[in-house]
Amino acid sequence: MLKRGGSINPKKHVEETFELYSIPAHDAGKPEILKGSEIGSSKSCIQPNDVLLSKIVPHIRRCWVVGNAGEHRLMGSGEWIIFRSEKVFPQYLKYFLTSDIFHKQFMNTVAGVGGSLVRARPTEVERIEIPLPPLSEQKRIAAILDKADQLRQKRQQAINLADEFLRSVFLDMFGTDQGWECKTVGESLDLINGRAFKSTEWVKEGLPIIRIQNLKNSSAEYNYYAGHYDEKHYVAKGDILLSWAGQLVSFGVFTWNDEPGLLNQHIFNVKPRIKLDRTYLEFALGSIVERAKQNFSGIDMKHITKSELNKYEIAIPPADVQEQFALVVKKVRSMSYKVDASRKCVSEAFIALSQKAFAGEL
Repeated sequence: MLKRGGSINPKKHVEETFELYSIPAHDAGKPEILKGSEIGSSKSCIQPNDVLLSKIVPHIRRCWVVGNAGEHRLMGSGEWIIFRSEKVFPQYLKYFLTSDIFHKQFMNTVAGVGGSLVRARPTEVERIEIPLPPLSEQKRIAAILDKADQLRQKRQQAINLADEFLRSVFLDMFGTDQGWECKTVGESLDLINGRAFKSTEWVKEGLPIIRIQNLKNSSAEYNYYAGHYDEKHYVAKGDILLSWAGQLVSFGVFTWNDEPGLLNQHIFNVKPRIKLDRTYLEFALGSIVERAKQNFSGIDMKHITKSELNKYEIAIPPADVQEQFALVVKKVRSMSYKVDASRKCVSEAFIALSQKAFAGEL
């Protein structure tokens, strides 16, 4: 079912336009339309209904069904494992490849240490068994999971829209120079980096280790640590955390609202040295991170260094203006929390459906 044959060297077709399925394109939600001159190395030949599974940063569960062919030739970047078979309905396979059942086995195929160096090995992935009922049954299962997934996506879209609204409010209130005092990040804040915990230190009970995936996904599992720790790595509720390494989707600024834990590497705990409303600070830093990300390209592991962050300026608006913005955020997020609780219930139901489906019980 895994396919490795065929490649295209875009340097031999500099004037031809291609439809490129890449990791950044997946994260953006659509293939890139590029001329051969704009594409670097050779790419894989892909076909409509191929199922693509990312072998890099495998815990993110990137999976993509190739769409219908248009006017341009299709190609995929080398980070994908390509699945192709007439015996499998593509959407069914996509749901299986992103299921917990498959993912646990998939993570056992991983080699490498850290960031984009962590990769699943296709020769090992090929050994994982896929339940294959008749095509008609695959289509029935996919249709059921489609409906559950649509409910999940609608709730996530509502949360995303609320986040976009708050970012636009921030820009409306603070995005132009209003003559307020400005200070650099280095003058205003201490950025305390997390600790590089070793897998041999993980235990089943203790303080949770807060990793980037825990910031991005409140349902992500924790590793725990029960040994001695430096107080600077302790994270309390309300702390502002800034993830500064990984792929583009890894970066962000978050207010920690869960139980106390210990900070993992590649995350800063932000400690203000001047009086700033924490909600305002979260969004101000988020705006800085977005600007810094504009300098990135490609899919390799990226970093925003402390020295780089320290050079950016933060406006210091009057306290009442900061509080006014914080009040808007509080009202919108109170609604978002309710939607998120509903999303989690739907996600749990979707996972339960998936487990039944791939155990032949649906």
